[in-house]
Amino acid sequence: MPLLTTRGASSGKAFGLTSGGKGPYFVQYLVIAGGGGGGSNAGGGGGAGGFRTISSKTMEITPKLTYPVTIGAGGGNDAKGNPSSFNAINSTAGGGGGQINTPAEKNGGSGGGGGQNVPGGAAGTGNEGGYTPSEGNNGGTGRTAGAPTAAGGGGGGAAQAGQPEQAPNVAGTGGNGSPTTISGSNVTYAGGGGGGVRSGTTGNGGAGGGGNGGANPGSSGNPATVVNSGSGGGGGGENTPGGTGADGVVIIRRLTASGGSGGTQTTSGSDTISTFTATGIYTG
Repeated sequence: MPLLTTRGASSGKAFGLTSGGKGPYFVQYLVIAGGGGGGSNAGGGGGAGGFRTISSKTMEITPKLTYPVTIGAGGGNDAKGNPSSFNAINSTAGGGGGQINTPAEKNGGSGGGGGQNVPGGAAGTGNEGGYTPSEGNNGGTGRTAGAPTAAGGGGGGAAQAGQPEQAPNVAGTGGNGSPTTISGSNVTYAGGGGGGVRSGTTGNGGAGGGGNGGANPGSSGNPATVVNSGSGGGGGGENTPGGTGADGVVIIRRLTASGGSGGTQTTSGSDTISTFTATGIYTG
């Protein structure tokens, strides 16, 4: 597997790079893991998948070498998502939302929101991979008392922690995702799911595609609203499941003259953008 390094733009000139792409070239990347599923039974919202990016073309690529890309699927009811990667760059799956009476093991890229009737509210923590800068944020705590005032916390998003439950019968909102222009447009990814509630006000999903929470009677948590955003699903209402998190995405941006191929390719000015929504190979 090739070793990836990062260098400043001036070092590219030192390699003698040309428009023919004969030497190493540099790319910008975005790697987002699958979002967590919302928790069942007035549960917490799912945490967003880890959000990892660089803001300029500083990752070195060797022409004709192959670089594996893995796209993590979103998690289902109560479940953590799955990690994504671009060669040696990994992002951590989003934490699943907490459920009733169950201490959360919901850490992830962003943490899942806590469920109802759990001591301390039991929210998951974000940045499970320990990266700098952080890949995500914590989930919000759920209501420590159970019925009839049960409410879950919101899942963490890439840019913001999830809200705790706001009051009896008022669930927490999911944390907002982060915007990026790597695709050629300003798009927000990786929002946290909103918390579910027994009977009352559900939590809204965070910006970037987080699913809204569900409430009674019989309302399941909503799935993440934007495909391949890595956003979390909403927590379910009483005795109903949580919503499914969104699958992740990998985006690689380079100068068109550098060469390279893989994924769905689009152009923006002098750049070509490779977008992967399924596992595949990027060829330098």
